[in-house]
This record gives sequence, structure tokens and C-alpha cells, in this order.
Amino acid sequence: MIKKTKSLGRPFGISFVLAVFFMTAVLAGAVNGKDKSDEAMFLDLVRHMDQNAREIEQKAENLDEYIRTPVVNSWEAHSAEWALVVSKLEEMAELVSDLRAIEGMNDWQKQLAKRINSRVAAMADQADDAVNILEKEREKIKLQHRDYTVRVAALHVYADTIDRLADYGKTRCELERLEK
Repeated sequence: MIKKTKSLGRPFGISFVLAVFFMTAVLAGAVNGKDKSDEAMFLDLVRHMDQNAREIEQKAENLDEYIRTPVVNSWEAHSAEWALVVSKLEEMAELVSDLRAIEGMNDWQKQLAKRINSRVAAMADQADDAVNILEKEREKIKLQHRDYTVRVAALHVYADTIDRLADYGKTRCELERLEK
């Protein structure tokens, strides 16, 4: 778990924060009956999820570039990118919580929320591990550490998957709107 650091300034680990949001989402539950405000809220949350996933994808690409470019491969550069990733992950956890709390989601929306939830949780675990490695490697600036590069690559893959799931959700909502 991430400990409070000078660079990130977060007293709790990413996994802890996300766990709290996911638990509230589970407790909120989903009930039958759907109105237009639920549908609009679902679409709005999916759009925000898509935007955050794309931003995390960009940060993962930046981190990968830092790893491959010795001139930019400093602990500080990585730390700054991870601080932004952690911030986006916290936003995504809130979005997932709000998404899962919507009453009246139909089956495909519940399934989509569940899939996004699992990807956000996996991304948080990867980020947590990567930041821990970054903390250990700070003195050596040995940021081409295999475990670290694997975590950065996984972050990109999960963000891309969430982006694609969100695109599916937006498209499906649009198709349902057109069918009415």
C-alpha cells in the first residue's frame, strides 16, 4: 500500500480509497425501474469515465516514454505523472461508485458497470505496485526495473479497456435512444 510520501502527499493507499468507494457502490445497490434521469446520468458518468481513461492512457504513454528515454528518466518525472494517475484513479473510483448506485439500470448496464469496476480496481492495484517500486528505486533511479515497466504497460492496457467499454456504453445508449 502507498505510504504518505513527499511527492504524492496521500495518507492512504490507492487500493484503500478505491475499496471505500466500491463498498459504498455495493451498499447502494441497483433497483428496478428506469427513468430518463437514470439513463442521462448513466451516459454522463460513462462519458466522464471515458475521458479519465483516455487521460490515464496518455499518462501511461508518457511513463513508457520516460522509461525509454534516459534523459527524461528521472524519479521526479515519474512521480509527477503518477500523482496525476492517482488523482484520475480516485475520480474514476467516484464515478464507478456513482455508476453502480444508479437505480434502474438494465442488465447490460449493470454488466458494463461491473466490468469497468473490475478494471478500475485492477488498475489501482497496478498503480499501487508501481508507486511502491518507484519509492524503492528513488535513490538508484533504476526505473527500467522489469516489474515497474510491466506495471506501466498494464496501466495502459486497463485504461484502453475501460476506454473501449465506455465507448460501447455510449454507443449502446445512442442505439437505444434511436430505437425509441
